[in-house]
Amino acid sequence: NEVPGIAIPASLRQRMEAATDPQVEGVIIAREIVANMGDLVQGVYVIPQFGRYDLAAQVLEIA
Repeated sequence: NEVPGIAIPASLRQRMEAATDPQVEGVIIAREIVANMGDLVQGVYVIPQFGRYDLAAQVLEIA
């Protein structure tokens, strides 16, 4: 999916393409991004596709 103004690094695209389970890999990547934001932000806003709130919860379990 393409969103104007947002560029996905090649390394992340490669991880997703190589993943045995892209959904699980996507959650792992999202967790890494949230964890690496550290003190840069006061919070995150997670919008799951297709009403998949279970995936949003998995991303935020590390918070």
